[in-house]
Amino acid sequence: MREIFDKVNNRVTSNSSKWTKKENIIALTIGDSDFSLPSPIRDSLIERVDQVLGYDNISESLNDLIVARADSLYDWKIEKNWIVYMPSIVLGLNLCCRIFLDKNQKAISELPVYPPIFNAVTNANRCLKTLDSYISDGRWTFNFERFSDLTKEKALKLVLLCNPQNPLGRAMNKEEIKRLAEICVENDLLVCSDEMHADIVYEKRKHIPLASLGESISQRTITFMSPSKSHAMSGLGGAFAVIPNDKLRERFLSESKGLIPDLNILTLTAMEVAYAECDPWLHKMLTYLEGNRNFLMTNLGELKSIKVTEPEGTYFLWIDFRETGRNHPSKDLLLKGLELSDGVHFGGEGFLRMNYACPRSVLGEACGIIKDLFD
Repeated sequence: MREIFDKVNNRVTSNSSKWTKKENIIALTIGDSDFSLPSPIRDSLIERVDQVLGYDNISESLNDLIVARADSLYDWKIEKNWIVYMPSIVLGLNLCCRIFLDKNQKAISELPVYPPIFNAVTNANRCLKTLDSYISDGRWTFNFERFSDLTKEKALKLVLLCNPQNPLGRAMNKEEIKRLAEICVENDLLVCSDEMHADIVYEKRKHIPLASLGESISQRTITFMSPSKSHAMSGLGGAFAVIPNDKLRERFLSESKGLIPDLNILTLTAMEVAYAECDPWLHKMLTYLEGNRNFLMTNLGELKSIKVTEPEGTYFLWIDFRETGRNHPSKDLLLKGLELSDGVHFGGEGFLRMNYACPRSVLGEACGIIKDLFD
């Protein structure tokens, strides 16, 4: 099975946002994987294309799969009528900032973070408060003391959470999730929780949805999930929100009416097959990704001028270049043939994000370039 992940897919001529016109560049930037689509999804799409491509309804079987997965994977009891479908989580985050934040209210987000999360606030012309993450005991840590202080502000209304965290790769443990929930409940805060990478966690870790911790937090949480990253189908999209609170759900649906496009047939087909038939593929991909992560930690961890902290989830490595003495490490690497995401876009100047959802041979080339430049 490893050979399917070792296969190097040439995406330079595919009109890929990440790879197009980069024949001599190793592109480890945009958050889609370079792995081929799982064969059950590919086969189902081919079969579906051979049929009439009309308008499809959301199938009850897809709803049932999402409910069953929430229970079996996360010990989270949800109901089918709580599920709201949408093309992407980014759309859902933008709608939440427009719907649930009045003009005099503020949102809060951890930094660094996936740019569309804080962009959702600025797109809505709302004010964003931020708090910086820090390293403690060898892992990236949520700044609970700072968070608790900031939540005392009366204008603060909305928490934008990313867990597992992009770009840090942190997967909150139960103690952290419980502490976060307690602060949010105590200060009457609404939470929009981006849990895109819920299925990509390592070392027998278990993703814990914030909303799974009980009624008090679930009634103030909108959880976003999707199989698009975990099942190599980013270009197909497809996501959903779980909104247990009836009033929040009704308001979301009412005020987003006409703004959320229906999911197309192929996306619905891919989502259902991903959740129904692709768990064996997912487990093998996780094993491969964990091997990639370990490969990077071994090869980059020996360099003195850069620092790496082991990811607990996602397929991103957040690399600290601040001690290299170079003002523009991303540009320096690009000149040598390696493109990484500049941390300044995430709120982390001096850092670069590497997407390691690719064949290990490609990572070997990338590490060689980094070592030549910074060793």
